[in-house]
This record gives sequence, structure tokens and C-alpha cells, in this order.
Amino acid sequence: MLCWDVDARKEKYRDLTLVTLDEGYVLAIACDSAGGIGPKELDSVKVPGYVLGRFTARVALMELLAAGAKPVVLVSNVCVEPDPGAREITRGITEELRLAGLDSSIAITGSTEKNIPTRQTGLGVTAIGIARAGSLKLGTARPNDRLFCVGIPKVGNEVSLDDPDLATLKAVIALRACPGVHEIVPVGSQGIRREAEVLAQTEGLKLHLGPVAGLDMEKSAGPATCFIIAAEPSSSLGSRQDSSSCSYPGSFSGTSLDSGLELSPGSFLQDKIQSLVVQPVRDIGHISPR
Repeated sequence: MLCWDVDARKEKYRDLTLVTLDEGYVLAIACDSAGGIGPKELDSVKVPGYVLGRFTARVALMELLAAGAKPVVLVSNVCVEPDPGAREITRGITEELRLAGLDSSIAITGSTEKNIPTRQTGLGVTAIGIARAGSLKLGTARPNDRLFCVGIPKVGNEVSLDDPDLATLKAVIALRACPGVHEIVPVGSQGIRREAEVLAQTEGLKLHLGPVAGLDMEKSAGPATCFIIAAEPSSSLGSRQDSSSCSYPGSFSGTSLDSGLELSPGSFLQDKIQSLVVQPVRDIGHISPR
């Protein structure tokens, strides 16, 4: 009989599984998978394995970073042969880590298909992060926060690595460093509207979304090509050159915002968020007390 000294408590929060350990730490676990996407004969969406590795790793890692967890392990289950299939996918995964500045802090492990020839690509990625209990930024959106979408929802053949419209891990890291950004929610197959609804419902708040020109609120965002942020309506955000300077001293001079005031596309807050990221930023609404 095995005897374990650690008392682990498990819970599910949106797309994250949280395991609270008795040492005062929380493990955060996020997964993503892809099937029929890759360079093989029967793949429906033809892309190099390198590209598949980049985007699949990005989705799982973005969930952890958005929540404020530090990624420590990445597991890749590659359902193709070790070489060249798995080698190219793994190259994409490690490059995604490098570009986000995470390559020196994450252990990578996984497996490949060594017995059966494959004619279609399959990939599963699991990312594991760690945080101190109570420090995760989950369920932290506040009444009257403004909601912004960073990036554009795209899926399938619309997705490419050189597209400046797509959300990146660097964008999440930059905004997560800002105390006035209360919550970050990656958008996947359910679309912007559904993720915003879940955000509001989780906090017991009322959602106010307006139509935004050029932004499809219902469309799948594929491999997390955009994300929603809930931010303090009165803010000062620093700059892209120095994201560590992000701060929220309160209302900025001469401006007062409340839940009934719609910010214009050129609003101060939207402009400050835009200064931190290269992706397009859209004001999509706000949340208020019920």
C-alpha cells in the first residue's frame, strides 16, 4: 500500500485544473490538442509540424500565464514518428518557449509513436505551472471593469505565424505585469462573446457588450488568437518599452469614468493598453453589478 504525505485538493476553473498542495502552493494544469492539422497525407489543414508545435504550445502556456502561474513543465504527446514529424513539432514548441523568454525555466518531456506508421498528425500538449496559494488571478474581475479584446479571432487556414493580429505569449506577459489588469481570459473555440459571458457569470456580474466593427464576437479564435482583459477603468499603464512600470494610481487627471460611460475607440485606457502590445486592441464593453 502506498502512503502519500501530500494532501492535494483538486478543482476545475474554466480551462484550468488546479491542485492545491499542503505546502501552500497550487499546481495549475492546462491542455490543448490538435488533430488533422499538419504536413501528413490525411491532414485537413496543411501546415508544417513546426507551426503546429508553436501554436499548440502557445494555447496551453497562455492559460497558465493569463492566470499568473509560472510554467515549469511542458508535456508533448506527439502522435507521429520521431523523425522528421516529432522533431519538427518539438522544434516549434521549443521556439515558442524561447520567444516568450521561458525556455530556460521549463522542463520538456513527452512521447512519440514508434510502432505504427501514421498518415495523419495528432498532438497533445499539457503545461503545468506553479503559484502560491491565493496568488492566482482567477475570478478577480471587478464591477465596472472595462473589457478589451487583444488580437483577432482566426481559425484553420486563416492562422499563420507572421500575422501581427494574433495574440502572443509576450502580449499576455506584458499585460499580466500590470496590476490594473484584473483578469485575462484566452479565447478559443467558443468565441469572444461566450468567454465574456462566462467571465461575468463567474463573478456574479452583468455583462454589457456592444457591437464592434470588424470584430466577430461569435467566431472561434482557434489556437487562442485573441484574449479578453478586464481592466480598471481609470488607469495609467506604462509603455511597451518598460512593461515593469505598469501601475494604476487611480483616476487620471481631469477624467472620471463610471459604468454607464462608453469609452470611445480613441479612449485613454485603450490607447495605453495598445502601447503595451502590437496586436489590435478593441473596447468591447464592460461589466457591472447586477
